[in-house]
Amino acid sequence: MKRILMNTALITAVLMVLSCNQSPLFYYISKETPPKDPVIQGAPSKIVASDVSGQSWLYIANGKIWVYDGTNWTKLASQPAGNVRDVAATTGANKALYALTVDGTDSLSTTLYKSTDGTNWTAVSNTSGYPILGGGLFGAGDTLFVGARNSDNSKAAVLYDNGNLTVALDNIAISDSVPGTLAGAVEMSGNYYLAVTGMGVYASNSTNFSSASLISGTADTKYRLNGLIALSSEVVAVGSGGYMLAGSSTSFSEVSGAYDDDYPYTGALAVWTNGSDSLLLVGRRYSTYTNGYWEIVLTGGNLPGTVSPKVPGESSPSTVSDEDTYEQSLGQKVVTALYQAPGGTLGTTLFASTSLDGLWSYRNGEWNAEE
Repeated sequence: MKRILMNTALITAVLMVLSCNQSPLFYYISKETPPKDPVIQGAPSKIVASDVSGQSWLYIANGKIWVYDGTNWTKLASQPAGNVRDVAATTGANKALYALTVDGTDSLSTTLYKSTDGTNWTAVSNTSGYPILGGGLFGAGDTLFVGARNSDNSKAAVLYDNGNLTVALDNIAISDSVPGTLAGAVEMSGNYYLAVTGMGVYASNSTNFSSASLISGTADTKYRLNGLIALSSEVVAVGSGGYMLAGSSTSFSEVSGAYDDDYPYTGALAVWTNGSDSLLLVGRRYSTYTNGYWEIVLTGGNLPGTVSPKVPGESSPSTVSDEDTYEQSLGQKVVTALYQAPGGTLGTTLFASTSLDGLWSYRNGEWNAEE
């Protein structure tokens, strides 16, 4: 009996020591949120907003087009033919919703579809000499841009839609170091900006996009551009080289405080607002369990002179209420696109597309897959 009591006391002491030594483990387990099954699985595209249907809705693609009405994501009733890889939208008098599709699994057989009512789809004519689409699809104000390659993959180009896909920039030679794909396109104050991987950022202020010129300070191949966004009065570009650039149609420069080659940018960019607070969200990638995005406080809608990227929840203002809960959820996922719903009937939910784990959203104080 005495031995049993001694053994019981010893076991109790060991368990107490183990529980103390492992308290951080139990703490982080307590911060984990039960994973949900995403309604939009895999590697969804970016989200775009469009009111071509007569209603302000959000659209996303992962083989099919999905639509969000402010409450639920559902498959769009009328789909274009093929496997939908990406979506984009334009604004203005000739606003349209676009869908880039491939024929089955053949990535060389591509078609760009266009809808002006969200229901009927028409293939956009492509006589540019670059039939293989898929090097980036972006709406910039009233104009649609898409990256493309010729039939033998020896050349790449950026095309724009003026009723027929037309070459926007001079031919871009493809190589391992200069792939020549379209990484982003935005419009600001009448200027169009086109980020081309391995080449730089181009600017044009006319409908003759073939006259677009390379912007000073953007051409260094070390940047490896993969994302572009327009802020209040400046354009920001990021790249997988770990650099962030900012500027206008005349010149760009490296953003002080933003470089970190240990955390390269994924290309995901979005502006998040809450009352008077405004943050630039930037997707970052580090390791299997440390990814997600960082937050940068904006001043007057633009970047401050020197930025200080923060992990969500690390300081205020922030998109999340708790840093550890974030790090145990979306902070472990590779984020490929970010988007905050614009308000009104769509609400202001923050969404994130991931590279493998479907579409996520921040609701009820936590990040989780969107059901």
